[in-house]
Amino acid sequence: MLIGVSSYRQKQKRGTPQGAIISPLLANIVLNEAMDSYVRHWRKRHARGEVYIVRYADDAILSFEHKADADALRTALEEQLQRYGLELNEAKTHLRRFGRNSSRGGGRSETFDFLGLTHIAGKDRRGRYLVKRKTARKKMRRSLELMRLWCRKHRHEPLAWQ
Repeated sequence: MLIGVSSYRQKQKRGTPQGAIISPLLANIVLNEAMDSYVRHWRKRHARGEVYIVRYADDAILSFEHKADADALRTALEEQLQRYGLELNEAKTHLRRFGRNSSRGGGRSETFDFLGLTHIAGKDRRGRYLVKRKTARKKMRRSLELMRLWCRKHRHEPLAWQ
């Protein structure tokens, strides 16, 4: 399950402005109470299997051993976030099959992008499970475009300067 906000700017009458320097700090403060502590509490009382949370500012990955836990926490978390005037971004919230045992029950492990990296369930040379990571296609394309523009702008500069 991936939780985040959209990347385009919108004027806000309430809350922190998107893209502002203070936004990640305030997101950490609010979401520590609204989400992190709630998920820890929920995990101890209701989870049947393992539950992990990885969060950076307002982006998060919640990992579950059982799909039933994922469905139950999503419903409970939506209600919890509403108490704080927050909501999940439905365009960025997904339930994905991922991990070592993801082939049990049919289907292959999917990939997902998080914090500029594409995460892939794979195996090492000995056949042991590992999570492979590579630069997300969108981030790589943007970096290459910026490099191309810089090269075009400075191609007539002396080689030593370049």
